[in-house]
Amino acid sequence: MCALVLLGAGGCAEGGGGTGAMDAGGGGADAGEDREDAGSDAGASECTRNEDCPDDGVFCNGVVSCQSGRCVASPAPTCNDGVGCTMDECVLATDECQNTPVDSLCPDGTVCVAGAGCQTPAACEFDDDCGGDGVFCNGDEVCVDGACASPGSRDCDDGDSCTLDECAESMGACASTVYEDVLTNPMHCGTGDDDCVVCPGPDAGAEHVVPVCVAGGCDLACEEGFLDEDDDLANGCEIECAPGGAEDEPDDAFEDANCDGIDGDRDRAIFVSASRGSNANDGLTSGTAVATVARAIAIQAGMPTRDQILIESGSYDMPAALELASGTGLYGGYGADFATRTDSRATLTASSPTALIIDGATSPIVVDHVNLATENRSGVGESTQTVRIRDGFDRVRFRHVTIVAGRGGPGAPGTSGGPGDPGTPGAPGDGSAGGAGGLFGGGRGADGVRRDPGPAGMAGDANDSACGGPAGSGSGSGGLGCADGDPNDGGTPASGGCPGPSGSDGSPGAVAGLLDFDGGYTPARGGLGGQGGTGGGGGGGGAGGGEDCTVAGVCTFCGTGGGGGGGGGGEGGDGGTGGGGGGASIGIVLATTTLSMEDVRIQTAGGGNGGRGGNGGDGGMGGPGGAGTTRSSSTEGDGGNGGSGGPGGDGGCGGGGGGGPSVGVWGFGISSRLDEVDPVVFLVGSGGNGGPSCGNAGMSGESTELLDAFSF
Repeated sequence: MCALVLLGAGGCAEGGGGTGAMDAGGGGADAGEDREDAGSDAGASECTRNEDCPDDGVFCNGVVSCQSGRCVASPAPTCNDGVGCTMDECVLATDECQNTPVDSLCPDGTVCVAGAGCQTPAACEFDDDCGGDGVFCNGDEVCVDGACASPGSRDCDDGDSCTLDECAESMGACASTVYEDVLTNPMHCGTGDDDCVVCPGPDAGAEHVVPVCVAGGCDLACEEGFLDEDDDLANGCEIECAPGGAEDEPDDAFEDANCDGIDGDRDRAIFVSASRGSNANDGLTSGTAVATVARAIAIQAGMPTRDQILIESGSYDMPAALELASGTGLYGGYGADFATRTDSRATLTASSPTALIIDGATSPIVVDHVNLATENRSGVGESTQTVRIRDGFDRVRFRHVTIVAGRGGPGAPGTSGGPGDPGTPGAPGDGSAGGAGGLFGGGRGADGVRRDPGPAGMAGDANDSACGGPAGSGSGSGGLGCADGDPNDGGTPASGGCPGPSGSDGSPGAVAGLLDFDGGYTPARGGLGGQGGTGGGGGGGGAGGGEDCTVAGVCTFCGTGGGGGGGGGGEGGDGGTGGGGGGASIGIVLATTTLSMEDVRIQTAGGGNGGRGGNGGDGGMGGPGGAGTTRSSSTEGDGGNGGSGGPGGDGGCGGGGGGGPSVGVWGFGISSRLDEVDPVVFLVGSGGNGGPSCGNAGMSGESTELLDAFSF
């Protein structure tokens, strides 16, 4: 027989522990139940040595060894020491065998001695005469009726209400450890700081109500399998709940299928409460709900198994769009305690153009008993697209949902065209030299000639107009000079150029602009007005005729007057810019998605009005013609004046901006479809008014339930 009392893995025990057992005879009563062959759990796991087999390293659980190529678990150690009066057990606290003598198993007048069995105790007169039985956990021996006897146990109470107090024979000391479940166990509920209590039960009459420990505090709750119908635990939990299965998706019957107290699964839920939530909470229980859906989505991103976002009914303002991940459900309709759910809604209103974005769905997404809305837009050309879904395929379902798209913003007004530059004046004749024509396209005045008739000036350029100004004709024949003294006619004035044509008016803004999933909606702007044409240049004046005359006794050329240059034509005015298109009001933008819809209403407030088209700029004035040269002698003909340039044409009016469209569902081709479980109710507002214009007013915006999307 082994002489050691405490047996470890290398001691005399048979290799394990389990619960304590009293020796009986040859120790057969020490044996616990054998553990199952690990091979039956592990299948045909192969091994070549013991190290290949998984083992938790706990001696009291037994060991796993490799036998014939299979991992086999040995029975838990019995710790049998072969002494019939000891209690044999494997103590988990120390992971060692412990054999405690029990005097009551010995005949009267004898005591149990470790390693020796039942023995006659030593005689004594005082407690000090007793030296102990060698077992620390039996306590200190005392002298009783002339014999030494141990109390059979040692008091290890450390006075701390939150500790488990045990006697560890192998250590020869008491061991006290804080309960691991002080925060949740109603038998020792507290924080672990010597404040643990046994939670009190309910008052009489509260059937199926049990004490619970929540975060170290005592509370009451329904017994598992029962529900509190009236939210009053004082009168008990009235409804017996028979779980229908492990899965509990929120449903139209608002049924608690898994008996966890809510319609849904607490272990998969993140809770959002308008009345009690705080974004400092973790959102994982109804009592620690967060305040916003955006915070819940952020938590869910790091905890993908928490795929049910449960929302208390009420209103929630959002500064930005929500982006919902694959496999996630948004479920509204809950009361503040989440124990009740009704046919009410949670309403999420975004101040941004979009409230919800789903971009790619590899697993089902559900929006249930939730309203989604965007506010009216006031910025120039701003649009609303309350819901945007791309690559949802057939995995997105909307149930009991109302979608409201705010009104589109107004289009910006176009700007007026700038005025055309005026034509420059024609230059006056300079002596016999004709004056230069002005810009743009004025004809040059004719130069005077000797003894010949004065020539005609040059005609002005037509430019963009119907005509340039005809030239002024020259004078009659010049005299022979010196002796005849014949008078000479002057050149004639030229005519003015024609006015330039007006610019064409810009095209009207269309019924709808362009939609891009990422870039949003581009409003339909009115067209730019055309520039006015340049007026025709004025004609150059004709020259006067000349002859010879006597100057200082010498017969010489007396000179004649040159014609004035024609004035330049005025430039055309610039065209006005088109008015900006009104913003769109769109309920859902759908791309590569078949959206399942049940009890859904889509409402659009209407498109924004288009902006006014800009006025065309005034054409520039034509330049005046230059004066012909005048002479003081009748023998010298005067030059004719140049003609004025024609005015430029006015610029065309910018087209009015198109009114913003109002569309229930705007899709991208045949891949965008609605699967209507029951008919969707559309309340589509009118398209925006087209912008006014002095030319072409913009077109009114489109108003339709479906645009490039199909329903079946």
